[in-house]
Amino acid sequence: MFAHADINDSNGGVQVLVVPLSAVYDFDSGKLAFVALGQDRFVARRLKLGVVGERDAEVGGGLREGEQVVVRGGLALKALLLNHTSS
Repeated sequence: MFAHADINDSNGGVQVLVVPLSAVYDFDSGKLAFVALGQDRFVARRLKLGVVGERDAEVGGGLREGEQVVVRGGLALKALLLNHTSS
């Protein structure tokens, strides 16, 4: 399952990019998300987060509006990434 990154206009008229927290993973002392490239291909992107809420996080860097991020099944992708980086 994927979610589109959306623009949220709930902080005084300043538009920010937000993603569901289910798309954000801890990795190597930072945060990352997996972006769909199409046809079962994904890329891990390091994120710079701003305000983190109960369900969403503000993204200050690492993603662009409209990119599809993985919100379910990302743990399997993280395991593959960890396996790849440890070998």
